[in-house]
Amino acid sequence: MCRLAAIQKSETEGWKQRSQKDKDLTSNVTTRQKNVGGSRERPVSLMDRVSKLESSAQTWKVRVAESDASKYTVAHKLAMSASASSVPGMGLSSKGMVPVIPGLILSSPKNQSSSAVPSSSPAFQTSASTQITGSSPPSSDNSSGFLTPSPGTSPPNAHNISDSPSSQRKVRKIPQPKIFKSKTGVNIPMMMPPALPGLKPIKIDYRRAISTPAARTEDNLNETVQTVELFEVADEEFHKFFAPASTQAEVQEGDAISLDLADLDVVTSNVQTLGVQRRRVQKHARHRASATNPVRALASKGLGQYTELRLHAGERELKRTKIEGYSKNSTLAVEALAGLASKENFSAVTLKPVTAQDTRELPPYTHPMLLRVKGRRHAEARLVQPSPELVNSGDDFILVTPSQVYHYKSEFANVIERAKAAEIASFIVQQKDLGVSSSSPVVEITENVKGIRRTRFWETLGGGSDSMCALPDAGGDDEEVEACLARSNKVYRVESCALVPHEQAWGRPPTVDLLKSDQVLVFDFGSEVYFWSGKRAAPEERRAALGLAKELWDEPYDYEDCDINPVIPVPHNTVMKGQRPSWGILGKITENLETVLFKERFIDWPDTAQQTRIKEVKEELNRRPDPVCCLQPCSGEELLKNTPEEPDLVLEMSHLGRGTKYYDAEERRLHEVSTKEYRVWHISEAGKTLLPTSSRCHFHAADTYVVRWYYQVTATGRTLKGAPSKHAVTGRERVAYFFWQGRESSLSDKGASALMTVELDEERGPHHRITMGSEPPAFLNLFSGSFVIHSGSRSARDGVSQGVWRMFLVRGELKEEAHLLNVPVDRTLLRSRGCALLVNLKTCIIYLWHGCVTKAHPRTREIASAASKHLAQSSAEDVGWLSSTIPTIKEQTEGSESAEFWKGMQEGESAQPQPASVKAMYEEAFDEHRAEMRSLSKEFKHLSLINDATNAYKWTPRIWRLEAKHDSFEANEITSAYRLPDEVNPLPFCQDDLYASHIQPALFLVNAGDRVWLWQGWWPAEDENVDEIKNANNSNNGVTNGSNTELDNRNNNNNNISNVNGYNDSTAATTGSAVLRFNFARKAALQTALNLAETLGSRCKVEPSLVVAGLEPLPFINLFALWQSMPHVAAIQRKSGRYSNVREYSAKEVLAALSRLHYSPEELRHQPAPDGVDPSRLEDYLDDENFLEVIGKTKKEFAGLPRWKKLDLKKKANLF
Repeated sequence: MCRLAAIQKSETEGWKQRSQKDKDLTSNVTTRQKNVGGSRERPVSLMDRVSKLESSAQTWKVRVAESDASKYTVAHKLAMSASASSVPGMGLSSKGMVPVIPGLILSSPKNQSSSAVPSSSPAFQTSASTQITGSSPPSSDNSSGFLTPSPGTSPPNAHNISDSPSSQRKVRKIPQPKIFKSKTGVNIPMMMPPALPGLKPIKIDYRRAISTPAARTEDNLNETVQTVELFEVADEEFHKFFAPASTQAEVQEGDAISLDLADLDVVTSNVQTLGVQRRRVQKHARHRASATNPVRALASKGLGQYTELRLHAGERELKRTKIEGYSKNSTLAVEALAGLASKENFSAVTLKPVTAQDTRELPPYTHPMLLRVKGRRHAEARLVQPSPELVNSGDDFILVTPSQVYHYKSEFANVIERAKAAEIASFIVQQKDLGVSSSSPVVEITENVKGIRRTRFWETLGGGSDSMCALPDAGGDDEEVEACLARSNKVYRVESCALVPHEQAWGRPPTVDLLKSDQVLVFDFGSEVYFWSGKRAAPEERRAALGLAKELWDEPYDYEDCDINPVIPVPHNTVMKGQRPSWGILGKITENLETVLFKERFIDWPDTAQQTRIKEVKEELNRRPDPVCCLQPCSGEELLKNTPEEPDLVLEMSHLGRGTKYYDAEERRLHEVSTKEYRVWHISEAGKTLLPTSSRCHFHAADTYVVRWYYQVTATGRTLKGAPSKHAVTGRERVAYFFWQGRESSLSDKGASALMTVELDEERGPHHRITMGSEPPAFLNLFSGSFVIHSGSRSARDGVSQGVWRMFLVRGELKEEAHLLNVPVDRTLLRSRGCALLVNLKTCIIYLWHGCVTKAHPRTREIASAASKHLAQSSAEDVGWLSSTIPTIKEQTEGSESAEFWKGMQEGESAQPQPASVKAMYEEAFDEHRAEMRSLSKEFKHLSLINDATNAYKWTPRIWRLEAKHDSFEANEITSAYRLPDEVNPLPFCQDDLYASHIQPALFLVNAGDRVWLWQGWWPAEDENVDEIKNANNSNNGVTNGSNTELDNRNNNNNNISNVNGYNDSTAATTGSAVLRFNFARKAALQTALNLAETLGSRCKVEPSLVVAGLEPLPFINLFALWQSMPHVAAIQRKSGRYSNVREYSAKEVLAALSRLHYSPEELRHQPAPDGVDPSRLEDYLDDENFLEVIGKTKKEFAGLPRWKKLDLKKKANLF
């Protein structure tokens, strides 16, 4: 007790002694005298201290020289503008530039009187607000969205951010945070039910799909709460009902019990004799209190009911074990099992009608919308009243309507505003945001440019064609307005059926971190109020926030505590209170569906497009590709192991193979395709013509055709033993459309064929474009081997007489896919591995010529015989028979041709002569092998293989395109459209496969069985030499009508591909860097050819050779079914000075020359420079001795010289 008393005394009296000691310590200290004026009194409240500190923070500007920032303002631009002198009032200060806006009364700064009063804002408010005395009642007319004060009165409560001093304008004011509660209370209690005591609120997890079993279990077996009523305890009735019955007889008063000796004898006679017995000791159990009745215990506390919480743990565990049992023996996923077990009543689903109008609740836009883009640091778009008076010359504006988006470019808008406005306008059109339904491009309007666009812009805003925008200062200073608008933002979160200010976003620009998926927020930006809900927010919270947002919109706004009214964001505005405007937005926005106007409010909203571009650039930089000089050649094993697959046509996600059958190894199904019917239309500019059955297999190279194909697919499975199943499933009848385009067809005909395909397609089937020379086997199978491609057009023969002789090449690898290609009559097109037809239209004789090697390929002869029979059965209208005699077929074998055959060849060549330059080029190549031709007939103009008895020619040529791509060297194989992988294809390629490259020079690797060739393209010619080359290769009409016209046109196009607008790609392709890259690619290609020859081993009898375009040798030409000499390409090769004669170059020698490191000075001075040498670095190829002798300095000394000195020394040494 004594100790307790001492402690209490120390607490009551001890503080006095400690205070006395502090006074003694400070008694010897001399304090500084305070100011006599007393103007600097110590503030009492915390907010006063903050206000003093902020005001003192601005006094340093008095001691600093005036900033030159005014030179970059709109006012300075106006002063420097040439038109400033002609505009009235331009000589006034910025205070005199006021826009004429209905409903606004302007007041001068002289009549404004205000007194600073400390504000009692919460702790998170960082700036003091200035309260201005006096107020003016707003007008009741708010139809225009503006509050109009009473006329003739100047309200003293005027907020003018432009006229206030700079020191005061830097102290931004924010709205006073207030909790918004519902005043009506309608449906709010139903939206947010009160939480029960002791029960945690239930949060719904929306992250898992409802179709999964776990998610469905959690929804159906969630914790439930049930109120249980207690029974009333009636103890009195309970005891009366269960009272024990008395076993004693009631004793009447006055009755006495009499006993005698006889009675005692009876008692004693029943007593047994007591003997010695063992005493049993029983252990007395501890007395335990009986269990308390819970009902009675609750009743004693006065409770009539209690809350029962059911967790449903047992039901959940039973369902989990049941699902595990189902999925244990099933191959399906748990989600799939849950979907199969679910029951949906689709009849109860009511679909909303599709309408053109937006039927969403509270769409986040309205029409028309006028967006003002303003700002210097963070320019943003704000919704303003769609009125001509709001448009000024200092800001950019965007007018949004459902059918058009306008971008008004003001004269004095800064570049940030201009770029931001253009970006927003294009985004709205591309994404069809803000209710825009049209894809029309953005209409850009320049302020000083008159026209129909400007008239439509003003008329949409409600003005006239003569409307003018306001002066630039009507919108205020960019930085001031931007800062003040950012401080006027209000953000609420939902708590207990009320909107509570968000302390992290109140009075400042919002950030993306505020948007969380499990929350609901309300954003108030003055003329825009948005209700934003996360995708995992509770439905009750959403409904409550939506109701509160509607009430907030209906309530009058109050921005008395702000520097600017965001509803009317213009300077000199006196209206700070009023109703929300009718043109404003009360919008409902869901997560990930935000509009561009909502995104503009956030200072850090991510730009996904820009992030994607930055990511791609970073990935490209991180790749760090190896230099082109480090290209790795391809190995021969990789080239040979990749065998081409069989052609497969895929239509409607079904594999049709070659058009007859297709075996699916994965499903073990055989799909058999049966053709029901097909029709052919001839397409021209005049229209379409349905061809008769007899003529639908004859096409022309200068025409286009549309083919409609009706077919069915029958699927047959396999038994477990692998045998075909007896059961087959026949599918529906299908249709497909092919539009075939000839090589000589015009662009208009090609376009007409595509349009006619769409017009003829009544069944909505797939469309497939086919170019001449690349017909798929499924297309060729429609004609059953009777397909013929004639030269010229169907309507006319170009007005040129071609004589009576026709020549056709036999193409195809199967009888059903055989087709004939009409070519000029020329003996150089005969091939010992192929077959050809020479037709005399006058005598109706068909000469079927077989090459000598076809004896080893009987399938090739069978295909040619079938094709010739189909041609003989064709009508005179299609082929051009000049006699009614039945056509006959005469077979000719190479080496034993009849005189009539050679006579027909000579007459056909005379009727369709080849150009002299083409003949000369072929003769030059033929002369090198003339010695081999001496033992043969002098009529031969092709390289015959009769004397070559050592080679069986049982191989298929293969071609790979070699190209360097950035950091890799690739080899892509070129295959024939109708190849047959398991059989020998003698002549699968044509000249087009090499000369059709879009970029020259190209590199092709050719495997010809016993030889390996590397074909090198040509460098495009310059503009001034193209005409000379074309004149040197004038083709006559016979060649033009042949299939070789495409080769001429394609090569000419390669030379003149960029003659448009005076730009020539050929010049750019021959730059020094391009030559170096090509030389590095050549080195890799040559090494690849050597690797392939090494892999072939003994099969490759000759070393790999390099051939150049235009100067190919005859053995190389003989590998292609169709070939024509190219004199203009040969002229380009010879002009370069590296290749002059038709010959083969050893791959090893060329590779060794490209790999040289040092050259003599004479070799480097020779023009052109050696292959593989960089002309800009000729000095690097000199050894140390020659470098010192020619340059006069060592390489180390030369490297330290400036560039101009290096160039001077190189010029003197003639190495420049």
